[in-house]
Amino acid sequence: AVTNGEKLQENAYQPDSWKPFAEALATAKEKLADLTADEAALQDALTALNQADGNLVPEATSSVAVRVTTATNTETP
Repeated sequence: AVTNGEKLQENAYQPDSWKPFAEALATAKEKLADLTADEAALQDALTALNQADGNLVPEATSSVAVRVTTATNTETP
């Protein structure tokens, strides 16, 4: 989850959804680096990261949003 999260680009998501994701990603990375972190702390960090990832909202200018808009606005003759 952390490796995949690091591949995401901030400018592809709305700022209000990116901030909690970035915070959850940072926390997860800290917990993974902490050799004294217990299993519960690691699991909590992973759960928070996955939840924040699921709440990411793409920017309207992203290619995904453009494709969806184009597909739904296609008129048939």
